[in-house]
Amino acid sequence: TDHGDYEISITADTDAYLDLATLYRNLVKERLAARDHVTLSVMVKGGDWAYGCQLVDEAFAQLPGPPPPPRVFTPMVLTDTGAKLSKSLIREGKVAPPPGIHPWMLDVTEWPGNTDS
Repeated sequence: TDHGDYEISITADTDAYLDLATLYRNLVKERLAARDHVTLSVMVKGGDWAYGCQLVDEAFAQLPGPPPPPRVFTPMVLTDTGAKLSKSLIREGKVAPPPGIHPWMLDVTEWPGNTDS
């Protein structure tokens, strides 16, 4: 079924909210960063995103304009139980911290050691 075009304006002074799928959200985020001619953007992503970025790159290739910003892939952060740490879901109160999480995993200022450790 063809529902036709859909258009919405999201501005700072509206209460509109646009929930984007993960891949599309990353395309939009990286496209905005690539178009910023003042700031040198570097995307830092967990290692689990290495294959998802291939799809983002394919979408970039279909669009006019600059290529995506450089990406740095980091190791995934796991709790003592092996669960992937989702800081955003925990900070937003959508999920409880998993068992085995340490306070410094959510706030680096809580690190009990010094910079050498």
